Amino acid sequence: MDALGRAADKGAAVCELGRVLAPGGRVVMTRSLRRGAEPAWEAQARTAGLVVEHVDERPAEPGVWERLYRLWAVHADELRRELGEVQTQSMLREAREMLPTLPGRRAVLLTLGRPATGDRRPATGDRRPATGGRSGRGR
Repeated sequence: MDALGRAADKGAAVCELGRVLAPGGRVVMTRSLRRGAEPAWEAQARTAGLVVEHVDERPAEPGVWERLYRLWAVHADELRRELGEVQTQSMLREAREMLPTLPGRRAVLLTLGRPATGDRRPATGDRRPATGGRSGRGR
């Protein structure tokens, strides 16, 4: 939830999600766009071998983030006591960076799916190592 926006290479991150998703599986993720930007998720999903099954518009979400970021600033002293200086500064920096980007932002919840059919050969990291020993039959 809300992690993909911080990925250095969103296309590569979606490809990794596609690599580990089982045939017939789904992944749900949040995405957001600046005003006037064209969404890249269709092309990213296709490249990852996934399909966009559903796009849920979330028009109230930028307002929720705005309220949260403003509350962080108002309650910074309490955050410092509870979380420490380093975490509080990280949160306040995020708030300062993100607040100006929220007006006009489009937020969506995407459902991406891997088709249940078709040949999906496992990548090296998808295979379990062979084990020596007996098969377990006859126990």
